[in-house]
Amino acid sequence: MDYLANFYSAAIEYFNRVNGDVVQKAWDVAKDNQGVFAGLFALTVSLYFLSVALGYSRGSIQDAGVTGLKIVLAYALIISWADFNEVAGKLIMEGPEEIGAAIAAKMGGVEAKGMANLVKEVVTKVYEWVSQVVKANESWVTPNFVGMLVTVIVVGVGLIPMLLILTFVILYGKFLVSVVLAIGPFAIIAYFFSATRFLFESWVKGLFMGALIIVFGYIMAGFAFGFVQVSIDSMTGGGNFSNDGVIPRAVAIALYLLMVAIFMLRVPEFAQSFAYGTAMHLRGLNGVEAASAAATGARGGVTAMRATGQAAWNQMDREAGRLSALSQELTARRRGRG
Repeated sequence: MDYLANFYSAAIEYFNRVNGDVVQKAWDVAKDNQGVFAGLFALTVSLYFLSVALGYSRGSIQDAGVTGLKIVLAYALIISWADFNEVAGKLIMEGPEEIGAAIAAKMGGVEAKGMANLVKEVVTKVYEWVSQVVKANESWVTPNFVGMLVTVIVVGVGLIPMLLILTFVILYGKFLVSVVLAIGPFAIIAYFFSATRFLFESWVKGLFMGALIIVFGYIMAGFAFGFVQVSIDSMTGGGNFSNDGVIPRAVAIALYLLMVAIFMLRVPEFAQSFAYGTAMHLRGLNGVEAASAAATGARGGVTAMRATGQAAWNQMDREAGRLSALSQELTARRRGRG
């Protein structure tokens, strides 16, 4: 029972510890070796300016200055990303958890600090209700078939699958956000180069998708837990644990938990559709993309005008050739008559 109640909190705690030990320490390496990175970036900028000045690289001094600013920005992002990753990761991962726990607590009329404590409280309440049903139907004469059936239905069919799927979906969203945030500097740098801008767009989509998986998963779990708590409180208040009243209620709770688990499996797909649609909308508002599209349209219009003018000129040339041939034929006929 203790392992089942603490399964979700243990999984999330283990993920947070691994995430902090791996990702955070990896970026701390760059932060601790600022001198090495500063030397590499300074050498890169110096070699690039020297190649432009000597004529080995195409481009003007203005282009070299813009590229130098991009390299300086890359250096600042890489050096400071350890602190930014910690703050942003905490905001994106812990914010939805607090929202979901608050919604569930309001619906269920309970006080729970964090989703892990709420999951533990709901699992404990369900298990206590099943235990009351088992004790109420104990008999010295016949086996407790009702208690065993209720335990299998509620715990085996409803509670355990829902906990496993909830933990899997939330861990998937957290892992996606963690990985996307870890490669943040390289994706942001890729935005400033047209050939690699698609990497930044993919990074934004991945960040949106991971955050939305966490938000939607916690909110759905909050609604489900609130409903389960209210249902169990109403069933426990009457004290009706007879055979005709317990089995339908157990089946109803198990089916509801199973339905929540099925909906939880659809959360990543729904979050992906929502995130990709939002990212495409933001891409349409991008001034660089709009300017590029306008320039492409202008070039297309000029090309079309040139093609139209060339076609008209060719048609006029053909008509002039026909008139010249006709005049030559008429001249030849007149000479023949004379």
